[in-house]
Amino acid sequence: MKDLNPTGERRSFPRITKTVPIRVTKLAYPLPAKGTLGTLKDINAQGLCCQVPLSLQIDLKGWHRHKRSLLSVLQDGTAKEPLTAIAQVVWCKSVGGGKSYEIGVRFTDIHEDDRQALMRYLEKILNR
Repeated sequence: MKDLNPTGERRSFPRITKTVPIRVTKLAYPLPAKGTLGTLKDINAQGLCCQVPLSLQIDLKGWHRHKRSLLSVLQDGTAKEPLTAIAQVVWCKSVGGGKSYEIGVRFTDIHEDDRQALMRYLEKILNR
């Protein structure tokens, strides 16, 4: 970690405020054609700050059985759609020598029926 400079900053280079579009893609080969659109907030020679919306789709086998909607009853909990939610990153940790990252997120927008079904699903797993 860098020592604080006299202004209290940890950075060696000043940040330049710049608001432009940015595209974030998964690191894979071949590089994906599409990515997530976001906004660059500021940049310097060592890094940048960007704002990127985060939408998650989670395949939790059997979670639909805990929904209380008519559709889930008709499908007998066998629907194949993943749990989908908008999330906010609350922490980030480098792993694998900086080649990937673990992130902790908080759901900020999730359909109430889906949230209730997820809670019942997790309760059932915990009580096994």
